[in-house]
Amino acid sequence: MDEKDRSYHEAPATPRAKPSTPFSHQPNPLATASLPSIILAQWIQPMVSLGARRVLEKEDVWPICSGDACEALEKRFRQVYEPNRRHWFNLSPLAVAYARTFQTELTFVLITCVLYVVALALQSYVAQAILQFLNEEENLFHISSGYWLMVMMTLSSLVAVCALNYVFFSASRIGANMRSLTMSLVFDKALKLSSAARQDYTTGEVLTLMSVDTERVFLLMIQGPWLFMGPLSFIISVVLIGILFDFYSALGGAVVLAVVMAISAKQGRRIADFQKKLLKVIDERVKVTSEALQGIRVMKFYAWEESLAQRVEKLRVKEVSLLRKFHMYQVVNTVMLFLTPSFVSGVTLGIYVLIHHTITVVEAFTLVAMVNICRTALNQLPQAVAGISKAKISYARLDAFLASAEIDTQPFFLPEGSTPTAKSPLLASTNDVYGSSIGHGRISIRNANFEWPTTSQTEVVVAATESEDTQSNINSGFKLEGINLEIERGSLVMIVGKVGSGKSSLLSALLGEMSRTSGVLEIGGRVAYVSQDTWIRNATLRDNILFEQDYDAERYEQILDASQLAMDLMALPNGDSTEIGERGINLSGGQKARVAIA
Repeated sequence: MDEKDRSYHEAPATPRAKPSTPFSHQPNPLATASLPSIILAQWIQPMVSLGARRVLEKEDVWPICSGDACEALEKRFRQVYEPNRRHWFNLSPLAVAYARTFQTELTFVLITCVLYVVALALQSYVAQAILQFLNEEENLFHISSGYWLMVMMTLSSLVAVCALNYVFFSASRIGANMRSLTMSLVFDKALKLSSAARQDYTTGEVLTLMSVDTERVFLLMIQGPWLFMGPLSFIISVVLIGILFDFYSALGGAVVLAVVMAISAKQGRRIADFQKKLLKVIDERVKVTSEALQGIRVMKFYAWEESLAQRVEKLRVKEVSLLRKFHMYQVVNTVMLFLTPSFVSGVTLGIYVLIHHTITVVEAFTLVAMVNICRTALNQLPQAVAGISKAKISYARLDAFLASAEIDTQPFFLPEGSTPTAKSPLLASTNDVYGSSIGHGRISIRNANFEWPTTSQTEVVVAATESEDTQSNINSGFKLEGINLEIERGSLVMIVGKVGSGKSSLLSALLGEMSRTSGVLEIGGRVAYVSQDTWIRNATLRDNILFEQDYDAERYEQILDASQLAMDLMALPNGDSTEIGERGINLSGGQKARVAIA
């Protein structure tokens, strides 16, 4: 090896210089950035420069702005969300709430869209003036210097580019906020679903809502500006052609575009129908696959692999067939709208020549420039139309999910002889009626009736994780009647009874899982519940106990003593640092219960 090669191989590694204070500990510059800084993307330049020198890491990213935080967004959203209100044109309550939540940001986006289209229209006028200047004719602006015309063209182009960049930066930011807010709403709702609602929404369907549907909400905001700029640019283009040339040429182009848009709208409805069917098939396939994976032991014991594989394959074939039709219509729609500006140009030029029998170079180029005002918007319109078709379905699915019944999280009083209704499920809060009668830590049930909502038997491939008596109660509309129970603070109460007598249902009633039809339920404080089926994370034993809370040595020892885990820790190889497998596979049944209690 020569000296040159040796020096190459022995060269020191490139130093990974980091800023003295990581970006993650600094405020986001976007929060205080000026409008020129946002338009020119100057505020993000420090991160781009750092990324040019080395690979970015987690601490190299600024925290999000306080106004973009999910907590702040949800606070704004809750003030305007009206899930039960009917809106004009059957608009989605969720979509209307989003529009009201982000109305200021959306207004700025629309104003910038208008600025972009006006800048494009100005370019057409300037292009005509330049051509007239080259032909030594009087131009529209009465400017005799070509340099000033070029300056006007440059400025109008710069304004158009900056406006378009700002539109999509703002739309992306709003869309990302909508997506994070939607995911938060779905997650929050999933934790509050009543027992009946949980029968309607499987884990796979909830995951689809959080992944597929939230992404479509985001993409609609990215593509949405074209839905506004497309028609606006077309109207301006037709008006300018009518003013500068003649009404009949403009009318011919407008008729062509109207016919194309009518066909496109019909295609869009078909695309939406296919999309709706496709989502149902995808939900079913995800559901079957999830059930197979959750019950893989049962599937292996009974040799059901082939049967389940055929079922999944059948659903996949149906999904592929719908995908093929969906994309075929979408491609036809895209190609048709992509060629529309050329059709409009040809028809407009043809009508003009047919009427006037001649056309000059200046007129021809100006006419094409006028048509090109709407070319970009019309080229992007197919994706926007497809996006709104998909988003419409997703909003309907999200509305249905968010409107699902929730568990009774507040104690209520229902007068004797009254029945709950949709408008008034419970007539008065016990905080008002019995607010002073219940002490902290006490539980009181007086003359209360509870019932499980009757649901139809659903097809089950593998056994669910719920206990048998609870599941059978749910399906049969089991009731608890005339319940009276007083539990004092600090007392230990055991419920004893035969299988199926309603022991688990009584606990579910205390949690608000069962529907209360009459009587009083009061709980003085918060409730901790450890079910018969323990839920354990794939983490260390200490992490399972702390559950993301800060470690407090004194309280930790108290919890170990109260849950009788001290002897178990001595038996485990690494004490509370022992890694617990998925579902606590390396723990006994009693150890699982004690960890869940801890």
